[in-house]
Amino acid sequence: MNAKILFYRQDELDQNTKFRLRRELLGLEQKSNFGGYNYKIKGFLDKIPHYRPVKSTIIIRNEDVNKTKAILSKYGTKLEIFNIEIPKNKLKK
Repeated sequence: MNAKILFYRQDELDQNTKFRLRRELLGLEQKSNFGGYNYKIKGFLDKIPHYRPVKSTIIIRNEDVNKTKAILSKYGTKLEIFNIEIPKNKLKK
């Protein structure tokens, strides 16, 4: 299966921007009432098939590149994208 691998850098971003980026991209586990309630706020990657081998690296389908690129560039990350071949069963939601 043809896919894209995205490498992004966020080391020049301040902490608030990094947090907003992670929340929009990866989601967030929220706790309330002193840990009595736990719930997950879904991020963009929860909605599409993807594979994250290491931090700041995402492997996604070709169809999802523009949406992911728009999110990453909105927060000012440095981004590199390459074409790769990957087995279809590696990508998961």
